[in-house]
Amino acid sequence: MNYIDAFKAHGIVEEIEQNNKDMRTFRNAINNGIVGAQITIKCKDGTFMSTIYEDDRIDLLLKVLYDRNTELMTKLREL
Repeated sequence: MNYIDAFKAHGIVEEIEQNNKDMRTFRNAINNGIVGAQITIKCKDGTFMSTIYEDDRIDLLLKVLYDRNTELMTKLREL
């Protein structure tokens, strides 16, 4: 594996690890009886906050993280 591919692989692995951490956090919160989640989004135009109370919405976030990890694992295998 050349240097550029190794650098790409490192970035992919870091994102997968962060996604797994986020999924564990949500799962632990659900197991403890989550009643809401607040998400902070930081971007160049400022900071935006959103509060999610419905379990379905939290499940959707978990699905998105899981699907993203699946995509990342595919990219990692291709390297």
